[in-house]
Amino acid sequence: MYLLKLIKITFIDSYIILPIKIISYYILGILFIYKWETVFNKVELITSSNHVSFWKTIYLNYRSLPKEQAKYFPIHVYNGTQLISTKGKILIENSPVKFGMIKWGWFHSFRSQGKTRIQNNGLIKFRGSGKIFLGCEIVTWPNATLTIGNSFFIGENVLLYCQNSIYMSESVCISYQCDISDSDFHYCVDVNDGIITRKNAPIYIGAYNWIANRTTVKKGTVTPDHTIVASANAVLSKDYTKSVEPFSILGGCPAKVIKTGISRIWHDELANIARIDGIISDKNSINIPKADISKLIQL
Repeated sequence: MYLLKLIKITFIDSYIILPIKIISYYILGILFIYKWETVFNKVELITSSNHVSFWKTIYLNYRSLPKEQAKYFPIHVYNGTQLISTKGKILIENSPVKFGMIKWGWFHSFRSQGKTRIQNNGLIKFRGSGKIFLGCEIVTWPNATLTIGNSFFIGENVLLYCQNSIYMSESVCISYQCDISDSDFHYCVDVNDGIITRKNAPIYIGAYNWIANRTTVKKGTVTPDHTIVASANAVLSKDYTKSVEPFSILGGCPAKVIKTGISRIWHDELANIARIDGIISDKNSINIPKADISKLIQL
């Protein structure tokens, strides 16, 4: 059943349904039922949509996942993805395994550059569903473990290198062109006293973190839950839970607290953006009842 669903979205939808839709829109334009502007808008929209790679999806799922999970094809690999190395393992934990729950190489119509690259030589644990956008490069070394929580979002052209351990809690969103690495990849020596420090240290990103574009997350970084990292070019490099409260904004190089008591609106995000746009109009801010705050900050 799941193989048939995969055949439908990769072959039937792409090579039969899509051309029929395009021809139909042009016929509607010729018959003056649609304006040509409408025809072009609809054709552009459907032709720029995502396309799942049939063979790469089958290969990655059965090469990397346990067979009892692979049969559901939970990972969809999109066109423009390079499978450089898949000898490592992938597991889905603490979540029902569903068809297409993880979208790898997903295209979102802007900002993406180049190809998505998968080089998994260690272990990747997914603890739920989410998207890895086009242009991301994810590399795990042998004996390394990368854990990604439920409702994740890894934006365009993120570079994620795991030599030891990187853990992302639930609802972590990494915006475009971020660089996350738990290693310096080399050693340095203090020329005064001869001390050489470790080149690797685990990274832990708390739940409901928004890491804004072009942030660098270095080895040893630990963030509290409900942290926002402001764009752009922030550098995280230590355990912030020792001095930073949840619901804080970090920013700068090195990162420091900008403001506390702030949360991104997570619940039903797009609908809430539209709703607030309609209320806020030309005002700088609006007030909501305190009883409604908790409804906005959790998925």
